[in-house]
Amino acid sequence: MPISTDILNRRATQFLLWSPRLQNQVPQLVIVEAIRKLALGPVARADGLFEIAAAACRLDDGAVYHYWFEVDDSRSALRPPARVVVTDPFATCVDWRVFPPGVGENKQPAAVVRYLGQGKLTDSDPGGEAAVFDAADAPDKLSPNTQLVIYELPTAWALSRSLNEPERAVATFVDVAALIDEQIGGANFADLSLVDVWANPT
Repeated sequence: MPISTDILNRRATQFLLWSPRLQNQVPQLVIVEAIRKLALGPVARADGLFEIAAAACRLDDGAVYHYWFEVDDSRSALRPPARVVVTDPFATCVDWRVFPPGVGENKQPAAVVRYLGQGKLTDSDPGGEAAVFDAADAPDKLSPNTQLVIYELPTAWALSRSLNEPERAVATFVDVAALIDEQIGGANFADLSLVDVWANPT
């Protein structure tokens, strides 16, 4: 019987993948900067949960890493199945500029994490910056959010200028604001025709 698993706490020290379908295979952690693959092990009494301790990955203190998980491709007709790399479903930041090499049609972006040292991981953007909350509210002290509505606003877009020729960039919230206020001009999207056409319609 599965035990109650606090995934968020585990992610502070472990690379963690949860997928009940993976019970009969060995998922691997693929780290770009470390140029290595490391096997994840199943978590006892937690069906479909796999992990590897950050301290076991030989990472450099303070460094930012891009990574994926490698698993069996559920669409593969081969036996054993072909392998595929996928983005960490728990990732709080992905980098659309970094894709796994040699994977054909698989274009899943790398997840981003920073290793603090002493076995600890933290959420981070590719530049090493992280959100800091000086007086973060304890989850059990917050008001009930059963009426919460979340609107998702992507900051990585693709625009197909013509067949099979995507135009892509990693955007910031300044770029989002530039779509509304032409005086802002954008940041990472400043050179894309999408922003130019939106700000200067003909």
